[in-house]
Amino acid sequence: MKGGERHIRALIAIPAYNEAQRIGNLLLQLEQWKDDVFVIDDGSADQTARLVSGLGFRCHSQQVNSGLTASYSLAEKFALKNGYTHILAIDADGQHDPRCIPAFLEAMTRFDLVSGNRFHETTLIPDPKIASNLFAILLFREVLNISLPDVSCGYKGWKTGLFFPEGEHANQPAINLRYGVVYEMLLKHILGGNKAGFVKIPAIYHKNDPLNTKISEIIGLLSMVYKYLNSTVIQSVMDDVLNRRNFRLNLSGFTFDVSLVSDDAFVFKTDMTRARQVFQNIQNQ
Repeated sequence: MKGGERHIRALIAIPAYNEAQRIGNLLLQLEQWKDDVFVIDDGSADQTARLVSGLGFRCHSQQVNSGLTASYSLAEKFALKNGYTHILAIDADGQHDPRCIPAFLEAMTRFDLVSGNRFHETTLIPDPKIASNLFAILLFREVLNISLPDVSCGYKGWKTGLFFPEGEHANQPAINLRYGVVYEMLLKHILGGNKAGFVKIPAIYHKNDPLNTKISEIIGLLSMVYKYLNSTVIQSVMDDVLNRRNFRLNLSGFTFDVSLVSDDAFVFKTDMTRARQVFQNIQNQ
């Protein structure tokens, strides 16, 4: 798959875990890019791998669920072996609109890392998702002095060899393998003095999806921030999350009340009127 003046041959990498109910619809929308799609079945217990193969798409199956870092690393090895210059990662659950692919390809001619921006329009985004993502954005801003419009989007494009040299992540703790890589890629790139590109994408939430935030996602965020700046506050919040305790944290004038709603997830609350205004202000910068 090619795009732009800068030569790009992009592999579309799709990590998938128990997505048999949704991945088929996504793949039908990717038919025109079929030869460049690489699905990583991350130890699914359902029929994900069989469905993907049945539709004629390339699929690599992991024996056990290993997380995003492992999936991205496999995609990286495949890309380098097969002459791809870039990787475009898309979630398997249908939350990333394939119609945005051309915009990513264009942006990848100008930036080595490109990420989706879901918050250019917040009207239809549920309150808990606004709150949890604002928490992440303000954490980046207050602790690391980095201001970005969206820090947790998995719809990403990057130059091969930029983040996953062979063996780099082989001994990473399992908790970081789950989700922290989404944040780590941005942090490594920007704290290394580089600029990331952002593509406006629709924020898609399925009707029956829970609007909470999984513990693995929260720890992924906190552990990556802590990696770059040791903080007793961050360590305290990590302890609360791991021990499944409700917590409150003040960031940049916002108070976030975070409550456990299931064994593996929390829900975020804050001042929603002000929160939506912050996202609007970011877009205007």
